[in-house]
Amino acid sequence: MLLPALLASVLTTVAAPALAAPAAPTADEPTLLTYTQRQGTVTLHNIGDTEAKLPGAPASFRSYARSQMRATWQDYLGGRPACKGVPHITVRGLRTDGFAYGDVSERPRPGCQDGGGYVAIWAVRKGAWKQVIGTQDVPTCARLEKLDIPSDIGVTQCAEGADVVDYVHD
Repeated sequence: MLLPALLASVLTTVAAPALAAPAAPTADEPTLLTYTQRQGTVTLHNIGDTEAKLPGAPASFRSYARSQMRATWQDYLGGRPACKGVPHITVRGLRTDGFAYGDVSERPRPGCQDGGGYVAIWAVRKGAWKQVIGTQDVPTCARLEKLDIPSDIGVTQCAEGADVVDYVHD
């Protein structure tokens, strides 16, 4: 009597399905943030307004933008008080996995007539935001692909030789 009960117990244990191993954790999908001109334009005066400026952007990007504008104001514009509001960064698109696209400009103001600008692409490299492309020209396709720049941040064209072509890269 004991033997059939023991045998039934062993067979049930052996025949019972094994528990599935827990699924390996997956990385969160990146979130694409796009901004209007008003939401995406930051200056040294307004970058602290995190609700209105760059909503959803990582704090690390806001900090990077602030440091870049401060460096422009101090190094390029001589730290003149009239020039403090001149440096601007306008972000068009930002992905939370570490890519952003926009422009950097200096807009003349009374007492500070410096001005100019360029298109910028930023990316996280070695754990920190960096400007990886800054240009007034259409970036080359080879450079964008080498840097693994996703097109969904707003980079839709690239130069291939003398031609400007559509750029699509995930």
